[in-house]
Amino acid sequence: MIPIAPLVWVLIFALRAMNSGRPPSSRRSAFETVDVVTWLVFMGQAGLLSVLLALIGWGWWQFLIASWAVVVLPQWAAWRIAQPRRLRRIGLLMVAFAPRGRVAREGRRRLYEWSLGAGDSAVPEFPVTPPRPSTADTELAPADEWTTCAAALRAEARGDTALAERLVRGLTQLPDKLHAPRLVSRIGFELLAFAAFRRGDWPAVLQRASLGRGRGCQFFRLLARAHLIRDVPAPWLWLAWAAAPRRRQMRDVVKAALARPVRAGAPVDAPPARSPWNFHLRALKRAASGERIERRSLMHLARLWDGPLSTRGQAHLRARALELGVVDPEAAVRGLHAEVLEDLNALASVAVGPWPPEDGALAESVSGVLLAEAENRLYADLEPWTEPYRGAGETTIHHPLEEWDRWLTFQEGIDRIEEALGEEALATCWYGGVRLAAWNWPCRLLNLHQERAAWVCHAMFQRTAELAERVGDEEAAKVNRENAATAFRLILR
Repeated sequence: MIPIAPLVWVLIFALRAMNSGRPPSSRRSAFETVDVVTWLVFMGQAGLLSVLLALIGWGWWQFLIASWAVVVLPQWAAWRIAQPRRLRRIGLLMVAFAPRGRVAREGRRRLYEWSLGAGDSAVPEFPVTPPRPSTADTELAPADEWTTCAAALRAEARGDTALAERLVRGLTQLPDKLHAPRLVSRIGFELLAFAAFRRGDWPAVLQRASLGRGRGCQFFRLLARAHLIRDVPAPWLWLAWAAAPRRRQMRDVVKAALARPVRAGAPVDAPPARSPWNFHLRALKRAASGERIERRSLMHLARLWDGPLSTRGQAHLRARALELGVVDPEAAVRGLHAEVLEDLNALASVAVGPWPPEDGALAESVSGVLLAEAENRLYADLEPWTEPYRGAGETTIHHPLEEWDRWLTFQEGIDRIEEALGEEALATCWYGGVRLAAWNWPCRLLNLHQERAAWVCHAMFQRTAELAERVGDEEAAKVNRENAATAFRLILR
């Protein structure tokens, strides 16, 4: 008697596995998206192994064992045995051995190879030197979830933490229609979380593990919470450790996390300082140690300097300098004023949070100069991205993945303006040049690279439409929604 139900289950599982590289929204059937050669190779492998198992008398269920050995075992061995030991050729052979469609097969190969820090001739390094010509290149790798995650892993392997953080942040801002493939969600994000763990960045471990699924991501998520929040019960963490990979390597880490004392209540903030001198030194010390500097606190410090460095305050400082025997009190006071502004501007470049509302301070006061220079610096950071789109000339478009990295840097500048200055400043920069860049950039990228840039352009159009809606630009929002739909149709091809 032939076991129909297990055979049907195996066939469904194989089709789903080979179709895992397509977007879940695609309406195409599995037979339309799996190439015939892959299907024939899978059936041949499973059939041959079934015959061998039948010859040694394993019974009717040998086809189930053979299918599991063909579909699941190579991937497990590649990611759990070969990848941690950096066995590049063996791992690539196992990844290629598993039956998959073309998109998923290429994505898995690139994800594995780049996780070891290896390059790819189809994707340029960052930055491109010299620039690529503005012509379509059919040999370029597509910019999608596979390539973005792989590029982030390659950046981590090569020590480029800033690039890896930008690419991961781009994966957190994807539109609802773009879902990460199963392997990216389970293995890719786990490897990214492990890379952040190796350099001791626990907030990044928590963020990356929260994006993924699977036993590894769940373990890193609980481990990061045990370090940062310390609210994870010990049995839960040990159960996650027992189910996750790298148990021998992570045993001592779990013990150390559980041995840390429970965090006490939040420290009470010191009362606001009335003198700028000690407050200034404390702020510099906190910034040097990597602590968070709030713009509101920085503005409070600048307003404390308004008094001592006002016209009247500088006169008092010059008089005091004469009493102390300073040869040139005027130069000394000017030097103090310049050094204070230099320190405050350096602190403003790393500060976070919104600037407090203006209190009517004079434009030439320390607080007024600080706020004006901070605003100018934020707007100036967008100029390299908006200037090429103000004229009628052609802009150089590079590989889609590099354009995605450049776009994420551009978005970081917009987010900083909104965070620091609010919605009104967002509208100002939108109509001051951001509208042209955000609208035309994905259009030119999509026209040049077509399907290879469709995933990136869909996210870029969606983000542009969201910005347009927030500032009340209905025309831009409508057209970019339509452009996003066009890019998504290219993804489904």
